[in-house]
Amino acid sequence: MTSPALLLLLSIALLFHILGTIKLSNDLNNLPSLLSSYNHPIIQKLLEWRKRNENSETLLSLQQEDVTAVKCSMQFVIFSKSWFLNSVQRSPSQQQLLIKTLKSIVRLRNLRIFNPCIWVVQDKKKNTKNDEILKKHFHQELGRITVTNSLQPLKIEFSKIELKPNLRSSTSTLIYLVEEGFEFCENVLHHLMNIANEFKAKKQKKQIIFRASTGIVNGLIFHENIMSEFLDKFMKSSIKKKPILNELLVMDFLKKRDLYMYRWQLMSNSEVTLSKNFAVSAVKTQPQCHETLIDPTSIFSFDLDHCTHSNFSPCQRKTFNSDKNGEFVHDTAQEEIFPATSKLSLSQLQQAESVLSQAGSSCDKACKKKGMKCNSDYFPYINRCDEFKQFHHLKCECVREVEASSRSPYFNQDQCVIALRRSMFRCDSNPKSTTERRLCPCSPK
Repeated sequence: MTSPALLLLLSIALLFHILGTIKLSNDLNNLPSLLSSYNHPIIQKLLEWRKRNENSETLLSLQQEDVTAVKCSMQFVIFSKSWFLNSVQRSPSQQQLLIKTLKSIVRLRNLRIFNPCIWVVQDKKKNTKNDEILKKHFHQELGRITVTNSLQPLKIEFSKIELKPNLRSSTSTLIYLVEEGFEFCENVLHHLMNIANEFKAKKQKKQIIFRASTGIVNGLIFHENIMSEFLDKFMKSSIKKKPILNELLVMDFLKKRDLYMYRWQLMSNSEVTLSKNFAVSAVKTQPQCHETLIDPTSIFSFDLDHCTHSNFSPCQRKTFNSDKNGEFVHDTAQEEIFPATSKLSLSQLQQAESVLSQAGSSCDKACKKKGMKCNSDYFPYINRCDEFKQFHHLKCECVREVEASSRSPYFNQDQCVIALRRSMFRCDSNPKSTTERRLCPCSPK
């Protein structure tokens, strides 16, 4: 005979199964609306096929020719180091930068939905070493990779775009500029689709540009019909008769255009592994993968104070209730949803604990005192105002730190300070003053 306890467990399991089925069904029903907003012929074919099957008693076949993707979903233009002001002679380790950059772009290709095309604008003097690298590592992709040692072929190619009749910016291919040495972070394809969808939403603005990474030209995204103008400005900017990519060129190109910053950093710089000193400097000043694109060294930064609710800045201010006007909004909620960087299970999260350290103490010491260990993997889940609230004796104003540090989040007198970047957090960092008390992510040993 079945016990009441077993019946109760089976009932609970059945309830969760039903709820999960409903959630999955809702997600699948919402999928067409998301995909239809992505301007891509293969997506439209798949959605049409799905709609035909909804009105048919039998499963209709999908012809092979129906799922052949367009030639280029997005064009990536990679500039080698020689096109920048502070370019140096390439070392053997630097020769691997192009491989890393190319591999990260090739990995974006996904189920015939997204097909990247790539231009490599290499050293002015043809680099035979690069040609050998491409043939060795990317022989299957050579049909999608065009290598040139001058700007003229690019100029000719994109000048043709301007001559196309009735070209609409909403249907033209997007250009993504890349600096050799940068590579895409994991799980960024849906971010690129978000940006493409935003281009479509702003189709009345033909001269808009988006930025999704730090760098000089790295991460600039715009319609192919203005690429020719960018190349014109590039070819005219010369130092000792050689065109140079620099901030002044970017500023000139952005004149009379609307620049939108994407919220998340979508690329990382491979060069940080080449020099320890450079690595330390880069970590201090630049955001890492999936962190908010705030760069103190650049005038191009996401406006987090005004656009905490948005993936793009500038943005329309979110309307708050009168009693919540100007309420502090966290920067971690969406970060954990969209980039899908969390690899922690629910059982692991339940074992984690936020611990308030003693004044002047590190998180290593605070967790050890509780018989636990400091675990930076749990940082996003303690970097919140509501985590401070569970310590009822604390009365503080919740603020975001102005400059990224390794000791946030922490409590200091009348302020609860939330960290700006998860990559900066260090378990062994000591508070800056004897009044600071760090909030620490602790887990079982």
